[in-house]
Amino acid sequence: MAIVAVVAAVKGTTHPATENIIQLAASTPQLFTLVFAIFAVPGLPAALQGKGPFTVFAPNNAAFAKLPAGTLPTLLTNPNGKLASILKYHVVPGNITAQMLKTGTIKTLEGSNINVKVTQSGVLLNGNINVIATNIFASNGVVHIIVSVQQFHFQLARVPSNPRPCCMDRFTVL
Repeated sequence: MAIVAVVAAVKGTTHPATENIIQLAASTPQLFTLVFAIFAVPGLPAALQGKGPFTVFAPNNAAFAKLPAGTLPTLLTNPNGKLASILKYHVVPGNITAQMLKTGTIKTLEGSNINVKVTQSGVLLNGNINVIATNIFASNGVVHIIVSVQQFHFQLARVPSNPRPCCMDRFTVL
């Protein structure tokens, strides 16, 4: 049975869902920062390229830009720590479309719950995070784009003045 994906405003096309979640995110300019963070966490890219299915509440680039200055570089200094937990908090086992979301809680791969509130005007996560694009289908799940990095129960430490990210040497600035 073929899965037909409507990639809504994010990609503006209708096509079979042949890309896995990582490929889909990597081909979506709004999600480049998320992809960078995912590739910093050992094992996470392979997991999200796996069979799934997964539902990803994907923070867009603007969501990461709203973090306090220096937060992402600090998280990258220990990608197996808070960064891994925060990213896994955005992933839910299963293929949960927007139509399937109901007010209540859903358990994440990180182990905690996301509070979901469905209203006539849309979906809110943890009381104040808007879902701005839904039902972006991948071959191994579905992606919903959100406007904030969910930090529901993560305390982010103050940032050192000049942190050295773990993996900056893997990338070339063009």
